[in-house]
Parts: sequence; structure tokens; C-alpha cells
Amino acid sequence: MHLSIRYEGQEREIEVPPGVTIAEAARRSGIPLFGTCHGQGLCCQCSRRVREGIDALLTTGGEPYPHNPQDAPYVKTCLAYVERAGVSIDGDSRARGW
Repeated sequence: MHLSIRYEGQEREIEVPPGVTIAEAARRSGIPLFGTCHGQGLCCQCSRRVREGIDALLTTGGEPYPHNPQDAPYVKTCLAYVERAGVSIDGDSRARGW
């Protein structure tokens, strides 16, 4: 599956293989979305804003990624998987408030 990430002012397309989190796929492509908890979802340093395709993301349990339609959609990229094409995230902008 492909994912579009805006990183350092450039739009980049990366491949996200099945069973690989967004953070891990980004790391393999040279984009540092990881945090200090090493993928446990505790530190929230990998949290990023989803510009498009929040409904195409799954949690580690295979469920749709939870989000509130009234809020800006942010995901912990270490816990999010891409289910289908059409996902675009802002790699430069971390979530606030988690």
C-alpha cells in the first residue's frame, strides 16, 4: 500500500507493506516518525495529523482507527496500519495534547 507523507516541505510517497506500521515504514524510508517508547504507543512522539484517509487506517488489533470527526484526526503512527490507498499524513506536525 502506498502512503503520502509531507515531510520537510516535500510530499513523499512511501510503500507500507501489510503488517507494517506507518512509523516503521516511514523509518525504512528515512523519515523519523518513531519515538522513545519503541512502538508501544506510550510516548506519543510519533503522533501525526492525518490529512486524508483516516477511515483507511487500522489499529494493531485490526479495528478501524478511532477518531472524533469534530477534532483534527491524529494517529499514533506506531500503532496504525494502512488498510487501503488514499492516506496522507503530515510528517512534520506532531499531535498536541496526548
